[in-house]
Amino acid sequence: NEHGRLLSKAVKVAYDAYKTHGLMPALASIQAQSPDGYYDVLENKMTPYSNAYDNALANFRAYATDSTRQRIEHARAQSHIQLTIIVIACIVAMSIALLAWFALQKIIMHPLSASIAQLEFIAAGDLTHDIDDPRSNEMGRLLRAMKKMQDALATSVGRVRDAGNQIDIGSRELAAGNVHLAQRTEESAASLEET
Repeated sequence: NEHGRLLSKAVKVAYDAYKTHGLMPALASIQAQSPDGYYDVLENKMTPYSNAYDNALANFRAYATDSTRQRIEHARAQSHIQLTIIVIACIVAMSIALLAWFALQKIIMHPLSASIAQLEFIAAGDLTHDIDDPRSNEMGRLLRAMKKMQDALATSVGRVRDAGNQIDIGSRELAAGNVHLAQRTEESAASLEET
């Protein structure tokens, strides 16, 4: 940010001033082998620039420490927010999964179980159970088709039963006719013998 840039610039300016007015003259005095010149620079010229540089550096360190602390606090707050979002997302996902399971049970599994039960009744030969489902989805279509199959089977069984009854009646009538014919034949034979 702007404050950090200004503090960084102040450190650079203070260092450049310290270097130009303190370090370079001290180095020049050392190279010239002038202890008096070195001590003069050290005691009279270098100290204010050194103090200014130390102050600028301390200000920048304080800013950097405070900025780092704020960023850490912000990161912690963000991590708490993200953790809360993750927990909420997990709860929502689990709720959706649970609702989907219940919906699957209601929409598919229960009607399918009822269909299987009806088919088991039909397989056992019991065509009297009522199959009714007003739904217009695939399960409703399946149950309506089973109802048609049950009705068709009941009709076929009824026809077979009627045919069986008619055959039974016909065979009884035939047997009665045979008995009657046998009696008449015996009567005719007996009458022929008499004559």
